[in-house]
Amino acid sequence: MDPMISPAEQAARDELSAYTLTHGDADFIHQHVVDAFAAQHASARAMVSALVRLYEDNAATLTPDPLHSAFHDSHPPAALRVAHLEGLAGA
Repeated sequence: MDPMISPAEQAARDELSAYTLTHGDADFIHQHVVDAFAAQHASARAMVSALVRLYEDNAATLTPDPLHSAFHDSHPPAALRVAHLEGLAGA
């Protein structure tokens, strides 16, 4: 970390880097399409509840480090999936 950069600026850079790296990732985009399809056939709110429960049961964080997630996770972070599903539930 550059000592001339504030922690807030570094966090913003990390988030932007993670977004840039994952935004075009076919697996991440595919998961949103899968979630949208499932929300058409089941309650999006129930899916959010189930997703949160899966993360809790597996002791996984709902808010992983964006940079770590970009390189190591096969699915988008739960917070992004929950936000997407909640948007579908409100639509």
